[in-house]
Amino acid sequence: MYQIAICDDEKIFTDKLAHMIKQYSNAHHHVIDLHLFQQAADFIQSSLESYDIVFLDVRFGEISGIEVAKALRAKNENAILIFVSAFIEYAIMGYSVHASAYLLKSDLDGTFESCMDEIFPQIGSKEISVRVPYEHVNVDIPCKSIIYMESYKRQIQIHTSLPRYPSILYYAKLSDMIETLAPHGFLRIHKSYLINLSRCRRIQNRLAYMDNSTELPCSRQNYTDIVQKFLQWKEREI
Repeated sequence: MYQIAICDDEKIFTDKLAHMIKQYSNAHHHVIDLHLFQQAADFIQSSLESYDIVFLDVRFGEISGIEVAKALRAKNENAILIFVSAFIEYAIMGYSVHASAYLLKSDLDGTFESCMDEIFPQIGSKEISVRVPYEHVNVDIPCKSIIYMESYKRQIQIHTSLPRYPSILYYAKLSDMIETLAPHGFLRIHKSYLINLSRCRRIQNRLAYMDNSTELPCSRQNYTDIVQKFLQWKEREI
């Protein structure tokens, strides 16, 4: 899931940009979480390190957008920063805080989509995801959002923490997913279950307790090895 922030003191523009981002994301099957800020202080006090994309007005209320961008960069060097403004003369200022783009509000309809086409591959490469069929299209499900996978006859059911895709059922083999996901912290605990170790709270009495309150059975034969691998993974997370 991509975390996107919009920082602008004009509510009309904030709402317009949010609508454009949602339309683009739906069309390209991106899962996003939007954060809207009309006060610079609220943005600065938020979880700056969590954002993947930040749209920032160069003149953000009484505080310079450049100063706000510096606060962002102090905690998040990797976020894609896009300046938006009604004034072209501020464009050169973006270089000092490593802005990726500068969009004029008056030309937003003509430049927004091409800008998004350019920046999304930059952040998409950082997030490991699984592409699965869903309602006649393919969608990318971030691995960190997958809680567990369940083998159901000749199908796999993916259980996620995403409100839009809580569960997806499609034709595939669980064994094929193991090869893909094992390097990213997934473990087969049973012939029918592949779990995300990062989403597992504990393993006890041959049960894996997932963070969505689901309890999954572990293989009796491989239980000792399962517990050992779970503990090793948790040590890496600390």
